[in-house]
Amino acid sequence: MLKSYLAFDVETTGLNPESDEIIEIGALKVQDGKVCDRFITFVKPSEPVSERITEITGITNEMLQDAAPKEKVIPAFLDFCGDEVLIGHNLPFDYGFVRNQAKLFGLSFEK
Repeated sequence: MLKSYLAFDVETTGLNPESDEIIEIGALKVQDGKVCDRFITFVKPSEPVSERITEITGITNEMLQDAAPKEKVIPAFLDFCGDEVLIGHNLPFDYGFVRNQAKLFGLSFEK
């Protein structure tokens, strides 16, 4: 069993990491089976989210109105991740979105 890991999930505006955006990141750092830290934030998209995305995620445009921009959130999330082992449901999807967003800012997210 892993002694420490980071479980994370993202909500997005669609399914394509090349053209869609992250609108929420949630992550928990777990050490010795206990949550020791958390990172949960909305991310302001460049365009309003569609009604379909609101239906799927429960996230409304009003909820995102005062969200931090991805320019601030993505680097902060990468710092939060550090060297932790990543786990998650449908991890390739979430990982692909974070990795793509990191590249936009000249950052690396290779785990």
